[in-house]
Amino acid sequence: MGMICQQEGTALKNWLWKNWFWPGATTTALLTVLAVWFSSGAIEKDLATRASAALAGDQSWATVDLDGRDLTLKGVAPDERAQAAAAETAAAVSGVRSVENLAVLPPLAEPFVFHAVKTEEGVVLSGNVPPGPARKDILTIAERAMPGIRVTDEMAIARGAAQGFPALAGFAVSQLADLSLGEASISGLDYTIRGDAAGRDAYEVLVTAVAGVLPGGGKLVSARIVPPLQAPDAVGDKPDGATPTNSILPPSSK
Repeated sequence: MGMICQQEGTALKNWLWKNWFWPGATTTALLTVLAVWFSSGAIEKDLATRASAALAGDQSWATVDLDGRDLTLKGVAPDERAQAAAAETAAAVSGVRSVENLAVLPPLAEPFVFHAVKTEEGVVLSGNVPPGPARKDILTIAERAMPGIRVTDEMAIARGAAQGFPALAGFAVSQLADLSLGEASISGLDYTIRGDAAGRDAYEVLVTAVAGVLPGGGKLVSARIVPPLQAPDAVGDKPDGATPTNSILPPSSK
């Protein structure tokens, strides 16, 4: 009888272990995993939000990915200093454990060139553009100066732009508005423009603009603007000393 009771007690323990303990333990483990998972997700979201906010000023080019408390920095930095500064900013965010800096630098363009060409099909902007707001600013100027004309962006991000490049590029694009056909080019800060003036007034505007001080420290290398009519006051550079009616020289060459 005692042996039977002992066997029944063992069977009961086994039944309780099988039907209550293991399911309960499994459920507890699952709930623990879910709690950790949801907690980790909340932490990642919070850190990503705060890190992005910290980078939103001068380092808005940077983006972040989070794996728990470990942050990965990505994006195209304008230069080495900005690349390092962004990593320092991200590392300073409270709660971030480590920062892996995967931000890259654009290629170095020497010389740094830019072309704005106006044809019957529209305007094409090509060459180099620095990281940051310069691309958007140039496109905005083009669209405002030439509403209704298709503007194609073929610019490639690069390092090496002179400080005055954005201002000079904006000037170049705005000059296309007074050309029926033509192009403006920049190499470093050297400026060249050629094409057909859209009208007499447009010709005067173009000639006056390039004869003055160019934006951004630009230097006029050549301006060959064909007027709609003869322009006897234009200054030229023919070898024989004659004065053509469709070309002007930079002020220093007069």
